[in-house]
Amino acid sequence: CGDCYISPEGARHQFYPVLHPDLADDGPTMYTMGATFLRLRMISGGREIDFPNGHTHKFDSSGRLVQMRDQFGNSLSVNYGPTSWAILDGQGFSRAVVNLVSVPYYGQAVGSVVLAGFAGTQAPYTFTYSSQSVPRSCLDTDPETSATILLPLLTGVTLPDGSSYSMPVSNYN
Repeated sequence: CGDCYISPEGARHQFYPVLHPDLADDGPTMYTMGATFLRLRMISGGREIDFPNGHTHKFDSSGRLVQMRDQFGNSLSVNYGPTSWAILDGQGFSRAVVNLVSVPYYGQAVGSVVLAGFAGTQAPYTFTYSSQSVPRSCLDTDPETSATILLPLLTGVTLPDGSSYSMPVSNYN
């Protein structure tokens, strides 16, 4: 959606070059209109979004979240690698590691998340996928386009205590 932020709940927040239509352009700063009051600032190597509660989210030039911080100096950073992501706190301690697995169509999905626990322990969560052929919702007239697509569907989650949840592929119908 151009210069917009899609929040975690899926809402789209479009940015405009001015806070109100009757004001002059503010240069490298953009604003949302309405009641969200978000401010987008262009920075070297990316962008930052300021939220009304004092939080700032920093994104790299490809649009990936690389840091979240508050007005008190607390922060979380995300370091992206080819097969895993590390989430670090402001003191550089690892708080979570996200391990990626290869899946059809998307290329990668979250295979496990290992959270830092108390007294140096770790809390691993493991995700299981099943590949399923799914009909395309907007099939075009190109004869090279298949009528179905192979997608990974989440079918299981194993919790740190060894218990698990199961979501059979049949539940997706």
